[in-house]
Amino acid sequence: MMTDPAANAEWCEFIAGKIRGIVKDPAVADKLIPKDHGYAGKRPPYVTNYFEGYNRPNISRVDLTKTPIVRVTGTGIETTAGHRDHGMIVWATGFDFGTGSLMKLGAPGRGGLPLEQYWANGPVTFLGLMCQNFPYAYGVAFPRSAWIAAAAEGR
Repeated sequence: MMTDPAANAEWCEFIAGKIRGIVKDPAVADKLIPKDHGYAGKRPPYVTNYFEGYNRPNISRVDLTKTPIVRVTGTGIETTAGHRDHGMIVWATGFDFGTGSLMKLGAPGRGGLPLEQYWANGPVTFLGLMCQNFPYAYGVAFPRSAWIAAAAEGR
């Protein structure tokens, strides 16, 4: 499947049918079906009841590529399409799992070294948690503001 484009396309169509069978709103299902890559070209969502969640009345999907965030408010999110009240905001960083989101942070390491430059030939970590020259970037959940502050202070 990973080496034969025809087999991958057939599998993608199978998965698309499954998504259409789970998500009741055809327009929402269509938005959840990947169209710019084959299966496993980006990280597939393997979360229990992920697609079923879109059938719940209290769950909504906001496509930030079409309506970017203007600001987060005390009651929700203001996008270019207007304000939406939300009791909880789940930040889905996309399907470029792990490295893509980290490199987009723009947080420098020692000497101002950008992570995307350090990882230009692929990610290099110790135990998948730490990077040389990025001493305060421990794990993927490290807060951006603290990372930038530590780098600015030369730590």
